[in-house]
Amino acid sequence: MLQLIKNLIISNNSVFYLATNLYGLLSGRVCTSVDNQKVILKNKNQKFILPAKSKIYAFDVIKDWEEYTSHIKPDGIENNCEIFDFSELKQHYLKNDLVYNCSYLPEDMRSVNVYTDYLKPQEGDVIFDLGANCGLSALYLSQKANNNAKILAVEPDKLNYEILCKNIKQWNLNNIIPLNCAVWTQKQELVFSQDSSLGSCVDKFRSVKTEVVKVQAYSLYDICSEYNLEKVTAIKMDIEGSEYALFENIDDFINKFRPKFIIEIHNNEKSAPDTNYFINKFNNFNYGCKIIPETKNNKFPLLFAQPELTE
Repeated sequence: MLQLIKNLIISNNSVFYLATNLYGLLSGRVCTSVDNQKVILKNKNQKFILPAKSKIYAFDVIKDWEEYTSHIKPDGIENNCEIFDFSELKQHYLKNDLVYNCSYLPEDMRSVNVYTDYLKPQEGDVIFDLGANCGLSALYLSQKANNNAKILAVEPDKLNYEILCKNIKQWNLNNIIPLNCAVWTQKQELVFSQDSSLGSCVDKFRSVKTEVVKVQAYSLYDICSEYNLEKVTAIKMDIEGSEYALFENIDDFINKFRPKFIIEIHNNEKSAPDTNYFINKFNNFNYGCKIIPETKNNKFPLLFAQPELTE
């Protein structure tokens, strides 16, 4: 039923216009225009423009506006209104003046700050960034370690991966290794739903269908073997529901490397995010856990886990 409602809202511009304005009524954030090319959202003296194919994310932008705009310079100003235009692929700039290329929705900064604050990367670390998107989290994890940590940035979405590679080159960060693949319990091909934004995932976890392709997946052990990794110190995991499958066969990996984890926990196939599943898993390895609400409504909580200090 929920999927049918989502599809109705997305497929009908009039229904979408009404739904977004009702959703943003209390915050004062409104949808001023929607057609088959773009969606324009407005919040006081700012406008945020999405391509029509990414309109499902309008609700996230309305809810957490500052998380998508606070770290990025506006693309321009019209009639005293700052314009953030993500309706097409183009170059943007972070507030620190670094060039930032992204797909059709910028990565939110609150999550990136949580990753760096909890993982505390240091020089010499080896870090997996699973679900690297266009590289913002990899950039800040790298900077926290004075750009002297090895970061394996895994991103299966083709367009996101291409932009990730472009960013790494422009940032001149040779310590970030981009990988165009998925992570899974074993090496195999997966049916993948890619939207060239923040929600690309294994197809069975996608509620609103997008372009479906096949991608190659590898286990964490496969990647460690390919790159001769003798240690893994931390793993950031935002893989849109695949975390449940990955943890079905992760015991030997955790026992060997004992890395810190920070995981964005999504809905599994049958229910809402199941944090207890992961906490129980980590308890078996003498890990301490902390749940961190990612957004104000706790839609997808973050779970931080690390080996107990008594080890």
